[in-house]
Amino acid sequence: IPLPSRHSPHPHHIQYSYHYIMTDADAQAKTTPTKPILGYWKIRGLASAIRYQLAYSKVDYDEEVYEQGDGPEFSRASWMDVKYTLGLQYPNVPYFKDGDFSLTESGAIQRYCAKKWCPE
Repeated sequence: IPLPSRHSPHPHHIQYSYHYIMTDADAQAKTTPTKPILGYWKIRGLASAIRYQLAYSKVDYDEEVYEQGDGPEFSRASWMDVKYTLGLQYPNVPYFKDGDFSLTESGAIQRYCAKKWCPE
């Protein structure tokens, strides 16, 4: 469950960081036989560290890749057309699905993966 905490260098600017806490339901997802899915744009970006971590942890996963259209419009329709149909609590990219469990926010995804596949 992501828990927001307020951090701000300026009094009128609010930044939030999210901390992931593993629950019993998350632990049950550990035994899910399907491959996890990482969804992101067709760029390295925020998902690159997640990909490196999954490779380091020897996790076999699938990717759902969204491609931005050509300029000058740079259409995001490939993502916007499915954004609210994926069952994500906070629909955003990158997202990570592990069985029935899904998560967004790159830092929270990395913490989840570390606790599940490389807890040492």
